[in-house]
Amino acid sequence: MIKKLAVLLVMVTLGVLLLPLVQAVAFGASPATLSFDIGKGDSSEEIVSVSTNSPTYLGVTYSVSDEISKYITISPTSGLKTKLNEPLEITVKAKSSLFEELGSHTGTITLTTAPIGNSEGGTGSTVATGVAVKVTVNIGTVKAEKPAGTKTISSSLILVLATIVLLVLAAVLFIVKPKHKAKK
Repeated sequence: MIKKLAVLLVMVTLGVLLLPLVQAVAFGASPATLSFDIGKGDSSEEIVSVSTNSPTYLGVTYSVSDEISKYITISPTSGLKTKLNEPLEITVKAKSSLFEELGSHTGTITLTTAPIGNSEGGTGSTVATGVAVKVTVNIGTVKAEKPAGTKTISSSLILVLATIVLLVLAAVLFIVKPKHKAKK
C-alpha cells in the first residue's frame, strides 16, 4: 500500500512540475478553401484570415504548392504575425496570362507558425504548427469587356427591328405593282 501511495505521489508531483511545459496553441485559417474562376489574362483576389489563441505574437510563413504557384501571389510578403484577438489578413491573388491553357488547377497554401517553445543552450523543445488552405484556380475563356460608354442592344430590340424591316419590305413589294405589258 505504501509503495502504491509513493508511486502516486511521484506521478502527481511530476505532472504538476511538467504541466507548465506543455503548450497548446490553436492556429487556423478562414476560409479553409478558395476557388477562383478567371478568364485568360484575368485576376481575382480573396482575403484569408489567420488566427491563433496565443497571447503572444506568432510569426507566420507560407508556401504555395507547385501545382498553383505560377497563378498565386500572396501579400503582404513579410512581417506576418498574429496573436489572440489580432488576426492576420492576407490577400491571395490568382492571375493567369493571355496564353494560359484552359483548365482547373488545384493545390494548397500552407501557413506555418514560427517555432513555439523554449530551446536554450541546446536543450528544450520547440514545435511549429500549420494549416493548409485548399486552392482551386479555374481558367476559362477570355471575358469580353465592353468599352466604357458603350450601350448594349438587347435581343428583344433586335427582333423588333428585324420585324419592322421585314414588314416595310413586304409592304413595298405589295404596293409597288409591276407593270405588265399586254400581249398582242
